[in-house]
Amino acid sequence: MSNYSNGIEFLLSLETQGIKMGLRRTKQLLSVCNNPENHLKSIQIIGTNGKGSTASCLSSILENKKLTVGLYTSPHLVRLNERIQINRIHISDSYIDKFINKYSQDIIDLSCTFFEVMTVMSLKYFTHNNVDIAILETGLGGQFDSVTACKPMLQLFTSISK
Repeated sequence: MSNYSNGIEFLLSLETQGIKMGLRRTKQLLSVCNNPENHLKSIQIIGTNGKGSTASCLSSILENKKLTVGLYTSPHLVRLNERIQINRIHISDSYIDKFINKYSQDIIDLSCTFFEVMTVMSLKYFTHNNVDIAILETGLGGQFDSVTACKPMLQLFTSISK
């Protein structure tokens, strides 16, 4: 276990990894984290435009039904923490720090990208907090998007264009 005083800085440093196709790293990191996707009901939002709005609206509808709803979106507007929320409350810096301190060496060894780590961390956070449902916005898209490794029970498609 490493000792990173600022998990957010570590995460942002991963952005230099760029985009790497494939689900291998995501699945390996999920395995290291005890496969949180296997203990989570999730909905994946896919499309070119409107994913964030659709995810936010769906989250509000489910919250109004008194469900505990995890929401994973990108990009963030002000702080990275906005990307991972439970009932509109952003993930804490302390949870991010704990996650990074526990898994940083695995992240480095597997050469995980920023989005892969964010996806896995969101699933671990949602499972840790026993959400009723997680809404996951697709990032890159397609069959190799790390969100696809999460085994969603439902996939919703917004408009898709080239």
